[in-house]
Amino acid sequence: MTSPRSRRLAAALAASLVLACTPGTGDPSGTYQAKNPEGSITIEFKREHKFHMTMQEGGSPAESADGDYLLDGNKITLQVPGGMPLVLVRNGKVFDASMMGQVMHFEKK
Repeated sequence: MTSPRSRRLAAALAASLVLACTPGTGDPSGTYQAKNPEGSITIEFKREHKFHMTMQEGGSPAESADGDYLLDGNKITLQVPGGMPLVLVRNGKVFDASMMGQVMHFEKK
């Protein structure tokens, strides 16, 4: 017969394993970049649901913005004050986003 303490410990370990093995859980971290012939977008995820984004189009100077992100399962919504939200969807080790009719694939740098 197992003690209540052992059962609680086993349940906690099982829950930890489920979370560790479930894709799309936890806050994003690090820097991700998407490139296409027209330019690139770099997103650096920071603490406390903040991010820094840099966009570079062709030969134009880079534009940067800071904002907040909201995590909802495998979706991350980026919001820059005064701008349109950008929704990223986890797809394995990359994030996918649709921008102006194009799908962008953000890969970790």
